[in-house]
Amino acid sequence: MTTSSVMFVNEGVFGVSDNAQVPTETVRWSNGLAAPMDHGAWILTGINTGHVRVMAQCLDVAPPDEATDWEETVEVSVRSIEGDLRINSGYDITPDNLPALNPQGPGWYEHDFFGRCRTTEERAVRQRLRALQG
Repeated sequence: MTTSSVMFVNEGVFGVSDNAQVPTETVRWSNGLAAPMDHGAWILTGINTGHVRVMAQCLDVAPPDEATDWEETVEVSVRSIEGDLRINSGYDITPDNLPALNPQGPGWYEHDFFGRCRTTEERAVRQRLRALQG
């Protein structure tokens, strides 16, 4: 089952992490969508400050490779050290209706992150289209 929520972000990122201290000195900016760390990861949004829609789904097996309408996708290994890996914004307004992303407790998990409309130009075009549509 896929669950979604709208979440506030600041500084253009939100986290996938336990309640542990975030090891920012270990962040690996290896791609444009997800930045893994020794434990947890940051997901880079297309906005600096504002609301984004996030979705979460836990699967027992890898999802099938199929064409989707996502513009970006990346697979990242994320480590949970406390056993409660969740999407969070670092603020008190973190969505609590999203599932834990580590159903087997602490350890390493493969996560597929998907994104769309993250560039400023794409957002501006889509906002203009919505305004024209009324």
